[in-house]
Amino acid sequence: ETYATYYESYPEITAIVLNYEGLLHNTDTRETITACIVERAKFLNELLDEGISNGEIIDIYTSQELSMMLMGIFERCLLDRRVVYHQRGFKQEIMETMRKLLKSLDGRDI
Repeated sequence: ETYATYYESYPEITAIVLNYEGLLHNTDTRETITACIVERAKFLNELLDEGISNGEIIDIYTSQELSMMLMGIFERCLLDRRVVYHQRGFKQEIMETMRKLLKSLDGRDI
């Protein structure tokens, strides 16, 4: 939710996420971008591991697989934001989609 709030209030930052590939090939930005990606993945994996360990999320997927799904949703929503005008706020849109995915993994009906 924090990331969604940040990206909603600072739309220009989406250009960085959507240009990761180019930034990773640039020797001046590679180290910084790699560190950001690794740190985010670590945080999200740890959070998801905790949810799986506590039984809040059923263990159909590993934390790494869930992390990829959630980040994929996030990045796709960022891309859609750049190319299509949306009526709803970015945060509302992304949180609704992520909550549906996570709720489907808590063992209860959506």
